[in-house]
Amino acid sequence: MSALTTPEQIDSFRAKVILSAVGLYLKTGMKANRMYTPANMRAAVTGYTGATYPASRKGLEQAYADLAALIADNGGAGFVERIGRI
Repeated sequence: MSALTTPEQIDSFRAKVILSAVGLYLKTGMKANRMYTPANMRAAVTGYTGATYPASRKGLEQAYADLAALIADNGGAGFVERIGRI
């Protein structure tokens, strides 16, 4: 097992966790924890995609699709450079 030591690895892991939490909420209606409200999840996805999402289920579904596409397109390499963070 290896540790996540670079900013790219940490940001990639964080994005995958947020994607998982949004997916859980959309599938079951359960929040991953108390802080993962739909508004907070949309805001977190906005931090990665730069797009804003409406306060509705469709908005959260679009946020999920956009983040999934970002992760799939990126493949983990150069994640920070692609989204312009850090």
